[in-house]
Parts: sequence; C-alpha cells; structure tokens
Amino acid sequence: MQRLLGGRAGRQAADRARGIDPRPVAPRALPASASVSRAFPRHTLDGAAVRAALLDLVVTLALQLRGRGAIRVATTLLRAS
Repeated sequence: MQRLLGGRAGRQAADRARGIDPRPVAPRALPASASVSRAFPRHTLDGAAVRAALLDLVVTLALQLRGRGAIRVATTLLRAS
C-alpha cells in the first residue's frame, strides 16, 4: 500500500483495513422520533375498521410532525403481539 499510495496515505489505508482508526469518536444525539398507537378492544378481522384506524394514526402522526416542524425520514409499522 505504501508503494502505491505513498508513505503516510499507504500506512493510513493499511491501518483502516485492519480496523485501526485513531480519530476520536464524537457521539451525536439520536434523531427525534414520534410514535402513535391504537389498540382494538378485541381481535378484529374487519378490514374497514383496521384501515380507518390506520388512516387516523397516519393523520395524527402527520399533525405531530407538522407541529414540531419535522419531516419523516422513515416509517415503521409494528404489529403488537
């Protein structure tokens, strides 16, 4: 590596390939998150009720984000067990 890249750059590339990186790590704050949830009183197979609840959750979450002046980067839908 040193012959290809030169002394310092070659040593640095070889060290990084071995997982050696002496640069200090600066921790960053985690991005803010928002969540909404809905529980049905009992197990339901009614697709219309589920879609209506999901639409209501999306609108509620959008209003939360809009109130904070935030944008959505990713959305995850979890099913409670």
